[in-house]
Amino acid sequence: MPKTYDVVVSHRNKFSVASKPFNYGVSASVTWAKNRWLRYASDYANRQMWFRTI
Repeated sequence: MPKTYDVVVSHRNKFSVASKPFNYGVSASVTWAKNRWLRYASDYANRQMWFRTI
């Protein structure tokens, strides 16, 4: 079973403070997915006609 892990980390910056403009940004994201086969190509002949178009 294939497994997928994605990690994204972002960071932005800008400064001045007393003379004003102060921008900042921090973000993080973690994604996990696990795939499994529901159908195989050899099952094509056994499918109903309406399902073959998918």
